[in-house]
Amino acid sequence: MSDNRSEQKARGKVGDYIFPWVSSFTALSIFMGTQVVVVAFMALTKLNYSKYQGVYSTLYSLVSIGGLLFFAYFSKFFFSDRNSGIHFSRPDRMTVFITIIIALGLLGMVNVYMFVANTIADMMKEGVVAEEMEKYSESVDRYSDVEAEVVPMADKLLYYISTVLLVPLGEELLFRGLTLGAFLKRYPAWISVTISALIFGLCHGLSIHIGYAFLSGIVIGCVYCFTRNIFYTYIIHLIFNFFGGTLGMILTDGWFEVSENMRYRITGTPYLVEILMIVPSVILLIALGIRFRAEKKMGVPKADQEQLQEITEE
Repeated sequence: MSDNRSEQKARGKVGDYIFPWVSSFTALSIFMGTQVVVVAFMALTKLNYSKYQGVYSTLYSLVSIGGLLFFAYFSKFFFSDRNSGIHFSRPDRMTVFITIIIALGLLGMVNVYMFVANTIADMMKEGVVAEEMEKYSESVDRYSDVEAEVVPMADKLLYYISTVLLVPLGEELLFRGLTLGAFLKRYPAWISVTISALIFGLCHGLSIHIGYAFLSGIVIGCVYCFTRNIFYTYIIHLIFNFFGGTLGMILTDGWFEVSENMRYRITGTPYLVEILMIVPSVILLIALGIRFRAEKKMGVPKADQEQLQEITEE
């Protein structure tokens, strides 16, 4: 009997280390599969993808969020603590302020990264980096395949809403909640953050994009480790998407009559602030880590206490 029990425990431990991979792959399949289904739906209904990207991103975001939440509810039954890895608790103002600074600092880091990539591309002109930069520019330009005037204003609005509010929520549920959250249960934090950041980066496709997506995954992953609250990572992702591209599109899409000079001023001010926030963001990220370790030494961290209380009440 004792041999059977030890064998079952050994199998259980192996299963515990394998399940995060299975969970992440399944969640990623749901997220990617949703996009394929929506593309097929648009093809059947003869909706031009290039013209109606707002419809596309809104549909796949809403459906994938629903699918991921359903999977999160189902998958928690495979964890001993009945927790899928998605942590959410009531946010506090100070941590919200800290995460806003971290978000701006992260944008500053990405700005530096893109500046270096552009400089190398200009120097090489016809090299690999130059080609990748051209591909990246086309991928982030919504109007590379269609004129801005052709896209209905309603679709533009849907695109802004989905890019700033819905896409970050879906990606945070997937990459920080169901992926990083699952790995944190069985693997060291640094391994878990690196794996989730690598998956996050690779899912963004192009090499230039992969680089700063990996960097973003590391920073956002650390915030999730230190706060165990998906609300804060969602705020960072939201701010990143708004200032990282959506603001510029709003100013050039015809919503407002803005001169080119004024547009550069509006977008240039956040750019300068983002660069200045790099050092403060690193300091505050370290402070979050110190606070987390201090709470852990004193007992169960605040975020985990709230999770345990919810489980007990269930």
